[in-house]
Order: sequence, then structure tokens, then C-alpha cells
Amino acid sequence: MIGFWLVNCLPPNAPQIFKLNTPAGVWIFRKASHFDEVLDGVNQGRCANTYSIEFDLPTDQARSSQKDSAFYEVLPICLAASFVTGMAVTVRDSLPHSEITMIQTGPHFPRERGIRGAKPWNIGAWLDIYALRRRRLALNRA
Repeated sequence: MIGFWLVNCLPPNAPQIFKLNTPAGVWIFRKASHFDEVLDGVNQGRCANTYSIEFDLPTDQARSSQKDSAFYEVLPICLAASFVTGMAVTVRDSLPHSEITMIQTGPHFPRERGIRGAKPWNIGAWLDIYALRRRRLALNRA
């Protein structure tokens, strides 16, 4: 298993557990037990571990390559979560039983920082606008 704490990850409706299917496999997001206690602080611009992410590794010969593939997905997951939630989502620490230990994140990861009053994107509305523009372009070409 590899796993990390996510800082300032505030998904819509804050589910206890949700899964993200990626090319490497399935990442499991778990809400921190102290989520409700830190939520107000995060919304006021503080930083806190809000979710953990875990990736179960196979027990066969593919373990090493699977671990590498999964680890390379952590940065895109953080960037996508930052985009969708309007927060600066990044990793802080490794989970206790993780096979990869994060000592310090590199400069390519988002910095840990609080964003006061961040609003999540209305992805549905954005996709609707995108679909309308594509439809309009298709009609203009006809």
C-alpha cells in the first residue's frame, strides 16, 4: 500500500470514502477523523490534513512497476483536486504503513497554503458552456 495525507482537500459534499479510477488503478480517498474539527479553519485560510489517499499494491511481480505508476499519479491528482475545489491541495505526510515515505515534496507539487473563501468550480456549468460552444462551432462549419 502507498498512501499520503492530503492537505486542504474539500470535495463536494465531503463523502466519508470515495474512489478515483486512474490508469494505474484505484485510489481510495478517506475523510480524516478530525475533518469536522478542522473544516472551519481550512475555510478561513489555514492548512490541515483533510483526506488520506491510498493505493493497494498487487502481490505479484508487477508490484514495483505498479508502485512507480501509482506514485507518478499523485501530482496530477493534487493538481486536479486543486482545480476542482479551488483550494491548494497537496500531500503533507505519508500514511504510517505506506511503502513510499514522503520526506519533502519537490517544487513541482503545489505549496501547502490556505486560501480563504475559496469556491469550488461549478464543473457542470463549465461543461455545459463547453458543449454549447462545440455545438455552435459545429453549426458554423456546416
